Amino acid sequence: MSMFTKIDLSKLPPPDVVESLSYETILNDSKATLAEIDPQFDGYEWRESEPLYKLLQVFSYREMYVRQRINEAARNVMLATATGSNLDHLAALFSLSRQELDPGDPEASPPIPATLEEDESLRSQVQMAFEGFSCAGSQGAYEFYARQAFYEGNDDEDEPFKENVKDISVDSPDPGVVDVFVLSDRKDGLPSDGLIAAVEDCLNAEEVRPITDEVRVKKAGIIEYAIWAQVTVSEGVGIEETKNNAEAQLQHYTVDHHNLGDDITISGIHAALHQAGVRNVTITQLIVDGVVYCDAQTSATSEDTPLVQNITVGDDQSAYCNIDPDDPENYGLHLTFKES
Repeated sequence: MSMFTKIDLSKLPPPDVVESLSYETILNDSKATLAEIDPQFDGYEWRESEPLYKLLQVFSYREMYVRQRINEAARNVMLATATGSNLDHLAALFSLSRQELDPGDPEASPPIPATLEEDESLRSQVQMAFEGFSCAGSQGAYEFYARQAFYEGNDDEDEPFKENVKDISVDSPDPGVVDVFVLSDRKDGLPSDGLIAAVEDCLNAEEVRPITDEVRVKKAGIIEYAIWAQVTVSEGVGIEETKNNAEAQLQHYTVDHHNLGDDITISGIHAALHQAGVRNVTITQLIVDGVVYCDAQTSATSEDTPLVQNITVGDDQSAYCNIDPDDPENYGLHLTFKES
């Protein structure tokens, strides 16, 4: 197990230092302050056309802007809400830096910027930083050190690439034996031999691995799936906009759950597709590792076809749905939309 309990930052209550702001409240406070200074304005009937009233509006708006800026500054020194370069500086306190996923091409026209590690990934690394204050041994420490590994190589077209660890699962099936399962950040998540070797090097370093542990680094199992669904849209609603929104949310769901041990649930698919303007969603078919799962109506006519059900994913596995538009032959989302 981990030496430290990883806190779910999303469940922390809003900090007191971040205040709720209301322009009307600030404007009324400004009027009250003016009345305290000059009693002739006590109970004064303000007209919006008056120059003094317009000045109060300007001052109140500027005050709200400044206080909002203070709110934003406060959020950006907190791990739960910091983003971008502000999060980089928080990570630097723990000697961590944002990983470069792809160097881009500064010589291209126009230049292609580098692709950097997402905020949520770096935030998670910062949370685990205390695990790295000792050698590996706990589950969290093995995970922390394994995430430092990366591999640089060339793809089938001899193009250079950098491969990073997306997720790690640690298990100890026997005393003194540690199995570390690796999910890659490339394509379906199946790590290359080069990344596996890089993780092994990180975990077997003399200052990292306890002398009594046998560490076995393994590739995560990939469960490939595709979704067929029929979406009914209310009449009068822009079907194209609804389609784009629903598909984007489903893509987000599949990417967000492409981690080790994350189940793909029927309710999750329904929730992703049930956007504004959608009346009904029917999941007509799932294909999971080549096995066809049909809905209840279809299955009623074919006893050999299993019902649609949640895709249960083990801690050493990850579910992958291909949403690459440049690979239409293997595209995993098959959605039809109709008005009703």
